[in-house]
Amino acid sequence: MKRDSETSRMPGKALLLGKSELGSAAHDAKGHANLDPAAEASLVAADWHRSTESLILACTRIKDAFVTFGTDQALLKAFIAGLVDGHVLSTAEARLGRAAPKLTKLIKIGEHADLLRRKQISPFLVPSYTTIYQLVVLAEKLPKDEQGINELVRIMAKCPDELTREYLIEETRRLKRTRSMAKDLTAARIKSEPVTEQKSSNLTQSGEQFDLLLLTPKQKDLAFLRADYADGSTLERCLPLLRLIDHSAAVVIVTRISDLPVIANILLPICGFPRPSRVLLVRRPTSLDVTDAEVLVMAERGEMRLSPPEDWLVDGKEMIDAPAIAARLYPAASRKAHVFAPAQTDGWRRLGWVEEPSVR
Repeated sequence: MKRDSETSRMPGKALLLGKSELGSAAHDAKGHANLDPAAEASLVAADWHRSTESLILACTRIKDAFVTFGTDQALLKAFIAGLVDGHVLSTAEARLGRAAPKLTKLIKIGEHADLLRRKQISPFLVPSYTTIYQLVVLAEKLPKDEQGINELVRIMAKCPDELTREYLIEETRRLKRTRSMAKDLTAARIKSEPVTEQKSSNLTQSGEQFDLLLLTPKQKDLAFLRADYADGSTLERCLPLLRLIDHSAAVVIVTRISDLPVIANILLPICGFPRPSRVLLVRRPTSLDVTDAEVLVMAERGEMRLSPPEDWLVDGKEMIDAPAIAARLYPAASRKAHVFAPAQTDGWRRLGWVEEPSVR
């Protein structure tokens, strides 16, 4: 509380004003001249090494200082010198002035402070300006509405560990590839596509999302997933499932134990899940060798919860009714899609390859 009261008496108080007041301060020559750049820089330095929220506040102060001091080079030079004294900038960075890459990043963070402080976003943040800046870069490539916010939260939530700059860079690249892919989808021709079947391309463009995704890949599908492609985005282009899944959702994959590596390492990540949450045997094994035993690979996130089975899901040699089993395991799901479905099932959207990937 002492620091707050001291701050209110310091010349830098103008930097905490609202937009309209700040604009007036920036154009008020007398008030402009009374500001102390060194004091403003000291406030930034005090917040620089504390917490994520303090780091965002420091960036906001930097952004506001450049607005307030405007084109007064003497004041800006004094402010930047104060940032050097506070170990926010290096001497080499200070020589570049406003063109310094680090300073550009910090101002950008300050410009997006309101976004970063949103209650859906702030719990994921870490006190690293490079990581926060990369999150801002990613956010700028998403829609500027609640849908964009939800997409940003979904991306952060699927990070397996603490949010990192490297993870966000890869997600930014993935988003760019997905956008490029979406432009090409309108011209893609699907072989043997039934007129009544709605494919991933149409759904991606419509923005529809699902909270339960069932996948029943056949051997041909698994072969495509295992293949090596010169273009690393081939599978995401041909099977664009990532943006079809809600931030609170579950995925169920019917496969065999022998195929678990391709499911866990390739198919699940395509769906936006880094790892399975559980693997269940479908039926009681008839021998000790379970290599070809059928299993359900499952993962969920957000508020979606599994309704655990009390017994084996299938008796003896009975055929698997995958849609019925998936719906029973996740009864709260209301928007369901079945990928690689052999036929249309009531209550499920039928999806498949947008185009079969070429392995040549």
